[in-house]
Amino acid sequence: MSTISSVAEIPTRIRALFYNQQANSAGCYLIRFFVNGLVKGVMVDDHLLFDDHNMLVFCKSVNNEMWVPILEKAFAKLIGSYTRIDGAF
Repeated sequence: MSTISSVAEIPTRIRALFYNQQANSAGCYLIRFFVNGLVKGVMVDDHLLFDDHNMLVFCKSVNNEMWVPILEKAFAKLIGSYTRIDGAF
């Protein structure tokens, strides 16, 4: 999460991670990661987990911006699961 917050300081870097800049009717997003110097695309949908209080289970943003949990979901998919996020690299 510290990586996301540091990248978020420069909005153009966040936009560069997302192949599609607009929400789409399919709810699918292709995220661009750089792994060992190579570009790797990860496709995720916008189905997110919510708790009983209608709050996101994992990552939340201050302004309810959707790019934060979408990016986290893509990163979790890249490394295998949400549980592997803590200290993944």
